[in-house]
Amino acid sequence: MNIELNLSNLLFIVFAVVSAFWALLKLHAARLQRDLDDSIKYAKAVEDSLGKHIADHASRLAQLESDIKHVPTALISDIKVMQATQEATHRELHGMRLSVNRLEDFLLKK
Repeated sequence: MNIELNLSNLLFIVFAVVSAFWALLKLHAARLQRDLDDSIKYAKAVEDSLGKHIADHASRLAQLESDIKHVPTALISDIKVMQATQEATHRELHGMRLSVNRLEDFLLKK
């Protein structure tokens, strides 16, 4: 009778330990599931936010591209005018430089 009582007590203790371990595993799994759900919600929120930002940037880029299409013709003509002015200034400076060199040579020879 003592052996049966000890065996039944041992089985009860093993069952209690296994039940407690099982309950802890379920609690841990529930916490992990909650963390996973929170992570998924956060990832979806970030994805939605990035989608909005990408759409906003895409529309702004399209607007800039349409604005830039009109700029080059006016810009090219302005650049040509500036180049012509620069070439004229360069020719005038070249003439002045030659005159200054002749004056310096004349003054150095005296």
